[in-house]
Amino acid sequence: MCAAARTARFTLGAVALAAVPALAGGQMFEGKVTMTMTSPRGATPIEMYLKDGVSRMEMQTPQGGAIATIIDPVKKEMIMIIPERNMYMKRSTEPTANPNAPAPAERTKADIKKTGKTETIAGMSCEHYTVTEETGETDVCLASGMGTFMGMGGGMGRGMGGGMGGGMGRGMGGGGGGGAQMAWSRDLEKGMFPLKATNKEGQVVLLVTAIEKKKLDATMFGIPDGFQDVSGMMGGGGGRPPRF
Repeated sequence: MCAAARTARFTLGAVALAAVPALAGGQMFEGKVTMTMTSPRGATPIEMYLKDGVSRMEMQTPQGGAIATIIDPVKKEMIMIIPERNMYMKRSTEPTANPNAPAPAERTKADIKKTGKTETIAGMSCEHYTVTEETGETDVCLASGMGTFMGMGGGMGRGMGGGMGGGMGRGMGGGGGGGAQMAWSRDLEKGMFPLKATNKEGQVVLLVTAIEKKKLDATMFGIPDGFQDVSGMMGGGGGRPPRF
């Protein structure tokens, strides 16, 4: 597997956490959210930029390179940008748009209950909930006013040709591949945004460390000029992987 493909597979594990906050009344949150994801592979700092319902997630790969992932829920597409290679990959987030992708696994809806505990994280108040799935319990501190958290889960991984990184999924308490990672996020009510998640082993696997509302340039959410489209390198695209 080429280095670009390894980078893509690592990133997909984190992409399942991509969030698209939308405030009540149609007003979208705009600004930067800084968070840390922790898995058996270690801690991964993530910076998310959100504008008009579109998100851009920036992170470092285990090899030390930078990568950015743009998710547009209206267009139902994800764009992965690898700046150091001047390339990008684009996929639909709809599983049916990728005929070579495996069928979605059936799952039982998570049971989400209030605990009565509250906490302030990154200057914002959140309320703790116990999320119970077949794989166990997760404690999640959910904030209101940030918007609705849209976990892209397994559909995103299938859209990019499979393998979302099982290690990351297990680190999040999913117990399996990336498709199981934070699957409960799909069951959150509108307006519920996780600022902190603690798995059944007591490990904090998601933590928002800063929230900054500010205006962002729309060019952050597009493909840079001159970048090569290598979408065919990920199995669902039907093309031959490029050589690097």
